[in-house]
Parts: sequence; structure tokens; C-alpha cells
Amino acid sequence: MRAVEGRLHPAWTAGENDIGVLILAEDAPVAPVPLDSSALPADILGRTTRVVGFGADEEGRTGSRRSGTARVTAVEAGTFSIAAD
Repeated sequence: MRAVEGRLHPAWTAGENDIGVLILAEDAPVAPVPLDSSALPADILGRTTRVVGFGADEEGRTGSRRSGTARVTAVEAGTFSIAAD
């Protein structure tokens, strides 16, 4: 699918409101998946999870897909925190 525009969250800053949207040139051949806004389960605190993204690496470069693991360190309404595992 060809994207014609990309938009960041209007309050985006590095590490906060880190979400965006791509505007497609035509309707996608599948229905969109709704964003899951349900609360995280209480037992997730302290668990290890896989993280994937395009953030800056140790040298400040961006644009490459990277993945790793992180431990969930805090869970609050509408947000959570992680630390490198």
C-alpha cells in the first residue's frame, strides 16, 4: 500500500505520545484493527516483554528496526514504564 502522508501525535516528544498514523492512497484491503485501550493486567508488573521500534540507537541514529526485551517497572492509568532487561 502506498502512503501519501504521515502524521505524528500533536503532543509528540521523544519518549512521550510516541504514536503516529499513515494516510493511505486508497482504502486498505482489510478492516482496521481497533486500538486496545483496556487496562493492563495487574500481574504484568515485573514481567519481561519484547519491545520493537525504530528509536534512536546508542549513537543517536534512527530508522533501523530494532528489538529487545524490557521489564515492566510501573503501571498507571493510561501509561506504563519499562526498563532495559
